[in-house]
Amino acid sequence: LQAYLQMVLDATMVTLLIHFTGDLDSYFYFLYPLMILMGSVVLNRTGTYLLAAFCFVQAWIMLELPYSG
Repeated sequence: LQAYLQMVLDATMVTLLIHFTGDLDSYFYFLYPLMILMGSVVLNRTGTYLLAAFCFVQAWIMLELPYSG
């Protein structure tokens, strides 16, 4: 449970970092694949897939926010 919670909170922190450093112009988008790699070491296969989907949804939201106003 602690590993899942840690990965979700880390992904949320990465999303906030990207948001506060310039959304589309941020240099920190490389942290999403790094999060998935770290999750593959700590979590099982299903947990890694769920983390990848969660990171994808967060990245998609970050890309869509400037266009939706």
